[in-house]
This record gives sequence, structure tokens and C-alpha cells, in this order.
Amino acid sequence: MHYNTVSIFPSGDGKWGVVFIRMIKDRVKVDNPTPNALGFFHYPCRWGKQKAFIMLRDYLVKRHDEEIAALQKSRDALLALPDPIGKEVEK
Repeated sequence: MHYNTVSIFPSGDGKWGVVFIRMIKDRVKVDNPTPNALGFFHYPCRWGKQKAFIMLRDYLVKRHDEEIAALQKSRDALLALPDPIGKEVEK
């Protein structure tokens, strides 16, 4: 089966870039192709660029949201850390 690759990457100044790569050789069939959190997605050619781009973009947004939530939870725990000397900590 023929696959292509879409890659989304940070290009500086808070902007993002997109590259589509045409794979020349056949690849082993994947039963359930899924995007990768590193910003690339090998997708069947028959799906088309738009579907692959949207799937990868939405997946990366979901992963960013999960990381933001984890960072917020960690930040809140850090702010709740009591002063080991026993004085009130200014916020």
C-alpha cells in the first residue's frame, strides 16, 4: 500500500509550518494509521492531504491541551507548597 507523510513543525516566532512528503516505495500496511505526537503522520494516499492534515493538527492540539493541563496541575501544587520554616508564603 502506498503512504504519504504530513509533518507539522514549529517554524519560529510562534508560527507553524506544514510539509507533505510523497513516499515513493510501498510500505507495510498499517491497520489503524494514527498521527504521532512528534508531528508527523504516515497516511494512506487514498485519504488525501486535507484529511491527513486535519487528523494530525487535531491530534497535536489535543496533546498540547493535555500538556497544558498537566503543567497547570503541577503549577498549582507548587503554589500550594507550604513554607518549610512555617511562615506564610506570599503569592
